[in-house]
Amino acid sequence: LEAAISAFEQALEIDPSYDDAMLGAAESWLLLPLYGARPPTEVIPNARELARDVLAADPENARARAVLGAIAMQYDWDWLTAERLLREAATLNPNDATAQQWLGELYCYTSRFDECRAQLRIAFDLDPLSPVLTMQQGSPALYSGDYESAAIAYTNAIEAAPDFALARFALGLALSGLGDWSAAVDAYESSLPDLGLAIVGGPLIYALQELGQNEAAESMLNDLEALADARYVPPSKLAVAYLGMGDTQRAVAALQHAVELHDDRLVYLAGDVHFRHRLDEPGFRDIATRVGLREPD
Repeated sequence: LEAAISAFEQALEIDPSYDDAMLGAAESWLLLPLYGARPPTEVIPNARELARDVLAADPENARARAVLGAIAMQYDWDWLTAERLLREAATLNPNDATAQQWLGELYCYTSRFDECRAQLRIAFDLDPLSPVLTMQQGSPALYSGDYESAAIAYTNAIEAAPDFALARFALGLALSGLGDWSAAVDAYESSLPDLGLAIVGGPLIYALQELGQNEAAESMLNDLEALADARYVPPSKLAVAYLGMGDTQRAVAALQHAVELHDDRLVYLAGDVHFRHRLDEPGFRDIATRVGLREPD
């Protein structure tokens, strides 16, 4: 992604009004936090500015609307604006699988599972060779708590693209939901070399602790905290680790820090296998309310 941004910026030095390069850079900035590379507060403003510039010059640009819709969803937690922009993008260019995907994700995050399932199927039918869209056929099941169906979908995705680490990680989440902690650890560990400790560490620590491997969990937590001292680690991932270690207070504090950094993983909160059953507890309830995934009391 960093290399992609550099290449797009070189293109823009040649032609500062080149829309495709502007949007390519915007999409790359948008994805950096997802992989734990940079904090959202540092890079999302860059993505927003580029997409707005494109839209100002071309008000009918579907791709710019999709980027701004994704930002409204993942960074602003402005769900109404996000849905409007993503719907507009999907209408302006019905063949844009990414815009269709992001709209489907919004439906999953907001617990609209029938719409999510239908929308992600539209995206998949547009790009059936995409490992991401193959994997995401399991998202409605995962976020609704149907972990058995989710595990089947993710297993199918792994068979279709054995080297796609995100599918192995997602399988770990489904297996955690099933309480199959040994298999979950195996799935997480298989994705660790590709995705890194910043992404996999929290759920893996949680699973290790549930499996009774306390020393291994404690050692990995020390490594994850050391990594967070050196570079960006999504605070929501630390929150999962602390929750697994039974430290609810530190988990809530990490989620509060995640709100401050606009951690893009907070959109998962309502359906997250680690948090979904704790959102009635005061600290977690407050976070879900701030992200717009729960009505204020």
